[in-house]
Amino acid sequence: MTPARGLGTMVAVCALVAGVAIPAYAATQTPAANAEASTWDEASSESQAFSSSGDLASADLTSTSYSARTADEISQIDAERKALVRAKEQQAAQEEAAVAQQAQQAPQQQSAPVQGAPAAAAPPAEPAPAAPPAANGSWINPLGGAGYYISRSVGSGHEGSDMVTTSQADYTVPIYAAKAGTVITSGEVVGGWGNTIAIDHGDGTTTLYGHMSPGSRQVEVGATVTQGQMIGYVGSTGRSTAHHLHIELRINGAIVDPVGNLPI
Repeated sequence: MTPARGLGTMVAVCALVAGVAIPAYAATQTPAANAEASTWDEASSESQAFSSSGDLASADLTSTSYSARTADEISQIDAERKALVRAKEQQAAQEEAAVAQQAQQAPQQQSAPVQGAPAAAAPPAEPAPAAPPAANGSWINPLGGAGYYISRSVGSGHEGSDMVTTSQADYTVPIYAAKAGTVITSGEVVGGWGNTIAIDHGDGTTTLYGHMSPGSRQVEVGATVTQGQMIGYVGSTGRSTAHHLHIELRINGAIVDPVGNLPI
C-alpha cells in the first residue's frame, strides 16, 4: 500500500503543477499574440457591415435627357435663318435697283450740266427792311406796315402795349423810331425788357422799345435818331414768351397808354 500511495501522491502533485503552470504560460503569451495583430484586424473586428438592396434602380442619364434642341427644332431654326438672309439680300438688291433707276432718270429731269466747276448755291437773301412808315401827326407806327395784334396794354402793373407780330422769327420785322430824339438807353439786358432802346424826344415825351432780337440794336446811348429810322428788330428777349414789341410812352415821366396816343 505504501508504493501505491506514493504513486498517487506523485500523480496528484503533477496534476496540480500542470493546472497552475499551463494557464500561467498562456497568460505570458497573450501580449505577443496581440502585438502581431494588424490595424486592419482591429478595425475589421469593430466595423459595421452594409448591404445594398437589389431593388434600387439607377437613373437613366443618357445625353439625350439634357438636349437643348431636338433635331426638328434645329432644322426649323436653320431654315428660318436662311430665309432671313435671303430676304435681306432681296431687299438690298431692290434698293440698289431703285438707286440705279433714279440715276438713269436724273439726267432726263435736269438740264445738261455746265462745263467747269459747279457754282456755289447762293445764300438766302436777308429780308429787306420795310419802308419807314409815313408820319401821322407827330408820331408814326414803330412797326411800319408789318402785321401784328395788341395782346396787352397798360394796366395791372403792365406799363406798355405788347404788339405781337405775325412773324415769329428774329430779324424779320424792323422797329422804327416813333419820333426823332436822342437815345438815352441802349442795352442787351435791361430789366425784364431784355434787349432795349429808349429815346427822349425832347418835348417831355419818351418811348421805350423792349424785347428786341439779340444783338439787333442799331444805335447806342447819345446817338441822335430821326423819325422812322430803324433802330432794331422784333424779338423775344427778357421776360417774353413770344416775338413782340413792348412799347412804352411817357409824358413828363408819367406812364401813358400808347393805344390811343400812338398810331398803333
